[in-house]
Amino acid sequence: MRTPKYLRKFFFKWNTREKSSRISLFTAVTMLYGMLDNIDRFGNEYDTKLAIWWRTFPSSVYSMFNYALHITDTNAIIKMGFFIRDLHHQIEQLYQKQINDDHKQPFVVYKGQGLSITDFEKFLKAGLISFNNLLFTSKNKEVFLGYAEAALTKTNMVSILLQMSIDPSVSSAPFACIRKVSCFNTEEEIVLSMHTGLRVDGIILHQYGCTTP
Repeated sequence: MRTPKYLRKFFFKWNTREKSSRISLFTAVTMLYGMLDNIDRFGNEYDTKLAIWWRTFPSSVYSMFNYALHITDTNAIIKMGFFIRDLHHQIEQLYQKQINDDHKQPFVVYKGQGLSITDFEKFLKAGLISFNNLLFTSKNKEVFLGYAEAALTKTNMVSILLQMSIDPSVSSAPFACIRKVSCFNTEEEIVLSMHTGLRVDGIILHQYGCTTP
């Protein structure tokens, strides 16, 4: 389920002077959901330059971010709009720095996950797939192959391994390597901005236990 367009526009209109109160509101709603892990630390230490770090750091912020976007909790999404805006801006800044040095040539990244049967059928029919969350990928297929295989054990889920070809000369959505700003700075993750759309060029089905090409 995608975030409504009016909310996406709303994220980028806040004045930075309002950020302190926005952080307080976000921490309050996170605590209301019973997510307390490191939330006080977030309230005391958060800075716009640490947006990606907090998104990758295992904490209530990470959990609340994924939960709110997954169920499209409008109230929670509005409360964390400043955080979504900061994430988007940091990815854009990294993109501008890296595009001429690190990402001159087309490259391939992978993302493994499970989709509900309903969403998978929509995916097949439309020939397009879009994510309302940040899309974390890797150039190393093995990193996400395990995530795809894990979905095989869940009821009414389809295991998929996305192989995405990215051509920097034509890409419209910003993307960036986040190793230097991530909590896990040993991993070569490529993150694609929210609402990145992917065109499906082909689908290969595999049985359990087979190797994905």
